[in-house]
Amino acid sequence: MASDKSPSPKAATPLADLLSYMAEQAPNKYAGKPPGGKLSEELPEVDYFQKTWSRLSTGLRLQQSQRQVPENAGPLNSSHLIHRSLLLMQERSPGYLQHFLSYIDTLSWMEQLTADTTLPPAKPSVKNPAKPPAKSAAKTPARAAAQKRTRKAR
Repeated sequence: MASDKSPSPKAATPLADLLSYMAEQAPNKYAGKPPGGKLSEELPEVDYFQKTWSRLSTGLRLQQSQRQVPENAGPLNSSHLIHRSLLLMQERSPGYLQHFLSYIDTLSWMEQLTADTTLPPAKPSVKNPAKPPAKSAAKTPARAAAQKRTRKAR
């Protein structure tokens, strides 16, 4: 006879207990709406974590921007101007700054994705410093002596 290998109710694992508890709580927590129907009906936790991550990411970007500004940067230093504009955006419209940084991240990612790595590296424009420059034929001693002889013979 084949033995039945299904687990007995007494041998329930902690994971099974957790899953059954979550199944019991889910209908009450979301008022009967199945999660993930439309994008606008995301779980509240997902929305909360997205907003939190966006705020943290914006703060980190502002700190990176501050670190790139030299200590004695003048008012027209490009790093200083960029940092000031980001701070002004954060002050006036934090939501716009988050969208702006997201847009910049996307453009940067697309640039890395489409970078053509099949091209050979550009040849250096500097001449080989190991080779001495070629001397002019008229300036070598043998050539100069030969030119003097031809002038005297004329």
